[in-house]
Amino acid sequence: MWNYEKRLQHPVNIKEPNAKLAQIIMSQYGGPDSSNLWYIKILFFLIFSPFLAFLKFGLW
Repeated sequence: MWNYEKRLQHPVNIKEPNAKLAQIIMSQYGGPDSSNLWYIKILFFLIFSPFLAFLKFGLW
């Protein structure tokens, strides 16, 4: 049915994982449920919602 392959846009090579650095980076974003990421999601939705509606309802 669906074959989902999780890939990144650019190749990432992590030679040594650093949990402390990852924790610092996530704390700068405010954690997993942060308001910063919420604003980015809302901004994305507001920019692309007319285009998504166009695709969903097939108005062409």
